[in-house]
Amino acid sequence: MKKTKIPSDLIIRKHSSLLTMFRRAVILIGLWLITGYIIYINFCFLFNGRL
Repeated sequence: MKKTKIPSDLIIRKHSSLLTMFRRAVILIGLWLITGYIIYINFCFLFNGRL
């Protein structure tokens, strides 16, 4: 017989604080900017700086 989970066994995650969400957003934007810069440098290298 298969065991059924009772609702008390479920994991309930607490909501992140506003400061944590802001910090994650800043890190994510920073990573996107670095990625965009690397892609831009690669395109400049491929097209001999004519971008």
